[in-house]
Amino acid sequence: MAGLTVTDAELVAAYRANALFDAHREDPEFGYRFLAGEASTMVQLVNTDQ
Repeated sequence: MAGLTVTDAELVAAYRANALFDAHREDPEFGYRFLAGEASTMVQLVNTDQ
């Protein structure tokens, strides 16, 4: 896939999304509301990083 580039912001967003997914997979007891709140926070952080 030569020629494809990823911005720093996209890379940070991907790492954060993976961390959120891993946290849910490792401990499903977190629950949907907690994960939704974390996702919302991450989106806000990603938006301010750009």
